[in-house]
Amino acid sequence: MLEIVMFGIGFVSGMYILTQIENSIDKNIYKGICCLCEKPLDEEKTKDGEVYYKGGNNAEPIKKGQCCNHCNTTKVTPLRMIDWGGERGTQA
Repeated sequence: MLEIVMFGIGFVSGMYILTQIENSIDKNIYKGICCLCEKPLDEEKTKDGEVYYKGGNNAEPIKKGQCCNHCNTTKVTPLRMIDWGGERGTQA
């Protein structure tokens, strides 16, 4: 009886943690939408045209969520370079 109770507590705790994680993630990723420009996330394909990834790129430090390749290249990466190298682009 004690083992069943322990399992029940672990299961309930695990479900609570999963729910909290799901609630904290930007919901646009499930829709496949860029959190910055709201266009569809890019699909990465093999040479044969088979989709192997369609989750986008990490949009932080601009916004929590996933962004398309265009926003990653034109907005996120330049900001990361400025943050990394200081205002003048030189390593501090």
